Amino acid sequence: ASFEEHCATTASAAAVAKPVALPPHTYTNVPAYPEAPAVNVLLLDGLNTLAADQMDVRHQMLQYIGTIKPGTSLAIFTLSSRLHQLSGFTTDPAALAKALMNKKAGPQSSSLLNPDDDKQENRLIAEMDSIVLNKEIIDYMRLFQADKKAYEIDRRVAMTLEALQDLARYLSAVPGRKNLVWFSSSFPVALDPDITLVNPFKPMRNYSQQIQETSDLLAAARVAGYPVDARGFLKQPY
Repeated sequence: ASFEEHCATTASAAAVAKPVALPPHTYTNVPAYPEAPAVNVLLLDGLNTLAADQMDVRHQMLQYIGTIKPGTSLAIFTLSSRLHQLSGFTTDPAALAKALMNKKAGPQSSSLLNPDDDKQENRLIAEMDSIVLNKEIIDYMRLFQADKKAYEIDRRVAMTLEALQDLARYLSAVPGRKNLVWFSSSFPVALDPDITLVNPFKPMRNYSQQIQETSDLLAAARVAGYPVDARGFLKQPY
């Protein structure tokens, strides 16, 4: 809806800036001092990203740190079961690279994101479907599986939003604009009804209200979020 340009303010430009004369009992919220430059935060989301994709993202982050302009302020966080700070704000690329090479930054398997479990459960249901004559049992097994999957997504969404809210509170004390680059593979806004289930609406979810509350906290802290798909470019199926 709108764009705002942020440029470095030179000392000479700040020196010649003078407050605007206002009529009596008239006030302005325009700052009489130059704003602090924008700072950047990198968030590697291991809660919603497979371990193999986490390794690729970390490699790309290391390459990026080697090319940043001198004086660029960066902080690095990771998310697994909770939010971890690998590095506070620093302009030292060597310190940032060291933080990324730390064991805490290594790939971590998410307990709530395991496609192998889903494949195994689907295989089990398919095998039972071939030998069980009572299809109602199979239908309710599929419903149970979908409900279990929805619960796991509930937990991932709650943990992710809680981490983003903690990050917003932390960054609210940092002056100026903050750019949050969030590397993640998936984050649902809603779960649609599944017409293949005996009760299509049981696993249905909508997280828009929780997302809006988190977005408001980030906006109040002057944090601009930039989600980046940790899987890279994906081919569109035809």
